[in-house]
Amino acid sequence: MNVGREAGSGGWRRAFYLDCGGVLAIVCAVILVICSFMIKRCLQALVQANPHLQDSTFEAVVFTSFLVTVTDVAILTTYLVLRQPSQLAQVRRLWTRMFMVGAASLTTSLTSYWAFSLTLVAYAAAVGQIESVLSVLLGLMIWCEDEVWRQIPGMALLIGGMILVLLA
Repeated sequence: MNVGREAGSGGWRRAFYLDCGGVLAIVCAVILVICSFMIKRCLQALVQANPHLQDSTFEAVVFTSFLVTVTDVAILTTYLVLRQPSQLAQVRRLWTRMFMVGAASLTTSLTSYWAFSLTLVAYAAAVGQIESVLSVLLGLMIWCEDEVWRQIPGMALLIGGMILVLLA
């Protein structure tokens, strides 16, 4: 929900106006849900096939995260080499930022996969949405971004949805 959207018809209807970006966001969300369930099933199959991993869920999580990351790197590197080779050259200049983003991404992946292995995917995903709320709050409090105020209704819906999932 984006009440701050400039395009679309007026009033609350503009919150539900779907342009190309909105459709892509919905497609990405559906793919993320499917991947979350597949990761949980992958972790279960890995632990089932390797009895020594039953005592240490974290080891299975690290191995699964490693496999997913290697696959991502292979696909994205191939894409960059073929479609945007100039972007790949920027790695040397921006390596410190890329390292920090990569470390944050690794931490997020490990904690998400671990949460998927410990509980229902819906619970882990609901709690994972807190990062969206925190991102908006950081933008508001630290960087004083005025446009963040328009995202408050969406945050309220997101928090309400998290509460409903956790109370179910």
